[in-house]
Amino acid sequence: MEASGYTVALKKDFYSPLTSVKDLKATEHRWNKPSLLEGIDFDLNKMENLLSNLVKTYKHEFSDILSFCELVKKDTDQVLLQSTD
Repeated sequence: MEASGYTVALKKDFYSPLTSVKDLKATEHRWNKPSLLEGIDFDLNKMENLLSNLVKTYKHEFSDILSFCELVKKDTDQVLLQSTD
């Protein structure tokens, strides 16, 4: 975005959580590396299996939900029906 002339945060603002892409690239060697700190253990295989099982179990419920376009059309149709009464 900065290359296009857009800035989403004040540059060099201590209180802003965002920094410029230029500054991130200049300091990448400090922050873009493996860490010994413990954090959240993401088990992607387990997550994929869980999602797959949820889809298998609840797919029929999601397929019963109308799409946004269908809801708008249904609401528009109801408004048109009410206005003709």
